[in-house]
Amino acid sequence: MGSAGRIKWLDSCKGFAIILVVLGHMEMGMRSSGSFLENLGALSALERGIYSFHMPLFWMLAGYTFYLAYCKRREEKAQSKDKMLAMLYKKFGR
Repeated sequence: MGSAGRIKWLDSCKGFAIILVVLGHMEMGMRSSGSFLENLGALSALERGIYSFHMPLFWMLAGYTFYLAYCKRREEKAQSKDKMLAMLYKKFGR
């Protein structure tokens, strides 16, 4: 983890996905404006490449972030609660 509890690789992946979205929108704008007609094949290939995985990447990163923020903490809390109850039962339950 980096500064302030940040996960560097996760932040880097999010940044990469954001750049892909920007590039995809730029490419669509260039094609729709009629610019760069001589490179239409390359632009189409760029669009297919970006749009083939950038949204699934966003969903995976969002799911992992959600897991870290909510589910993992809830599991840790549940484990702590179970341990505390086990200790209390062991101490006072007999």
